[in-house]
Amino acid sequence: MWDVLRAIGIQSAVNIVVDKNFEGSITVYLGKVTSEQGLKKLLEANGFLRRKKRIIFL
Repeated sequence: MWDVLRAIGIQSAVNIVVDKNFEGSITVYLGKVTSEQGLKKLLEANGFLRRKKRIIFL
């Protein structure tokens, strides 16, 4: 999961702050969506919330 979040952060030029206890594995295909839309769907599908403060997702 860390690798996917890191890639989305790089692609969308934002910082993603994640709790150190966050873990899991996923397989995802994000076609024809923005990286921000992909992040939103990925987090919602796994029961997480996101909050954006300027260029940082918490």
